Amino acid sequence: MALVRASRNARLLLLVRHGKAAPKNVGLTDFERVLTEEGQADCDRVARDVRMLGLKLDLILSSPADRALETAHLFAGRVNYPYSQIGIVDSLYTSPAIRPQVALIRTLKKSVRTVALCGHNPSFDQLASYFICNPARSLAKGG
Repeated sequence: MALVRASRNARLLLLVRHGKAAPKNVGLTDFERVLTEEGQADCDRVARDVRMLGLKLDLILSSPADRALETAHLFAGRVNYPYSQIGIVDSLYTSPAIRPQVALIRTLKKSVRTVALCGHNPSFDQLASYFICNPARSLAKGG
């Protein structure tokens, strides 16, 4: 895998979709659903891959939903990012539209060069389509 910055002002954006979560019918609200063991393992694998690339994350932002926040914590632990600095962004959970997420990315400080967003579909597929012409496929859970 090759990572290329288009310019000195370019930002590397990692869209980290939450891992596989508990089914919707187990007595939890959608917001409270947590990762399954498989979901935790998928997130761990992706985070290890990111660490092996030698990327230093300047910022991790997460949906407040339990499964996304759990994903953010697993990810942070693997890439040596402080848990206390994970930002929680309501629109990563509440907005099916990507406009608030694009606005968020555009308002980040210039010093934030590499950012990971931990969240959900369908908005992450839409974000990928917005930033990448003809994305290869949908983002898998835990991908």
